[in-house]
Amino acid sequence: METIKKNKGIIILLIGIIGIVIVNWDKIMPSKQSSPTEYSESMLFRTTEELNNLDTILVDVKGEVNSPGLYEVGFDLRVGDIIGVAGGITNEADLSEINLAEKLTDEMIIYVPKKSEISTVFIPNDIVKIIVEIKGEVAKPGIYYLNKNSRLNDLILIAGSETLEADMTSVELARVLSDGESITIPKKVETKSEVVVEESPREIYVEIIGEVINPGVYLILEDYTISDLIYEAGGVTVNCDLSKIDWNLTLCLGATIYIPSYEDVIDETEISNLININTANLESLMTLPGVGNIIGQRIIDYRSEYGDFLSIEQIVRVSGIKDSIYENIKELITV
Repeated sequence: METIKKNKGIIILLIGIIGIVIVNWDKIMPSKQSSPTEYSESMLFRTTEELNNLDTILVDVKGEVNSPGLYEVGFDLRVGDIIGVAGGITNEADLSEINLAEKLTDEMIIYVPKKSEISTVFIPNDIVKIIVEIKGEVAKPGIYYLNKNSRLNDLILIAGSETLEADMTSVELARVLSDGESITIPKKVETKSEVVVEESPREIYVEIIGEVINPGVYLILEDYTISDLIYEAGGVTVNCDLSKIDWNLTLCLGATIYIPSYEDVIDETEISNLININTANLESLMTLPGVGNIIGQRIIDYRSEYGDFLSIEQIVRVSGIKDSIYENIKELITV
């Protein structure tokens, strides 16, 4: 009894240590040993919230320990603890460069080297994971856990591949991903082509007389030709002299077109090659001195709006035709 009383403090301390060991037995001793592939697959399908709430971690112990392997242990252990869990070190182990007090982290690799050994620690890619987010035009956007050194193409395939709307022209599929990265697969931009609305030619009234089947006034499109107008009038008669028709004549609002017969005598003005300012087309008007493309078109527009010129002197009413121009062309035109 006296011995027990003398060593009472030591006995209480030992009982306390035994109690702590019993309470934390699951954290100290590994609950299970699993392969890298099994653990990686289980981690791949866990949500971010589940990963944050893990109370165990996976640690790979390699090198000079009695029982190297993967251990799932409590997250609050240190390097020295996991070496003890792995059966302790061998006689050849060198702990001089190892921080035994370092806290363990998930997927950590502990390598215990031999004495006087200089080597490179091999870290397999199937155990080191990165977390990457993918958004945009993929079938299954979200957060994914991938092997280290995975490419963007790998991530897209895991996410169900790109959609039909994805624009992959600027996506670097061979790029190596980094931990914590966020990827957005863009959508194709719809380019709206400009719709060119062409103005339809306006309708004008034109009279046709002479050697046609149905003489009269017709409502036709402004871009009609003499041939079109003759067709509307039912065609020419057997007495029509086609050689006397000016097929290049421009139709204008209010114009009267005469289709000649074989008996018609050619007018003196036609013999003298005078240009009729009421019927001449743009090319003919441009042959007049001082009348170019712009003024010629103004003459056509004027007669379309106000009707035929009643005399050659009225041509000066057209914008741009000054007295000097009129003096040069008055002997060359007629109405």
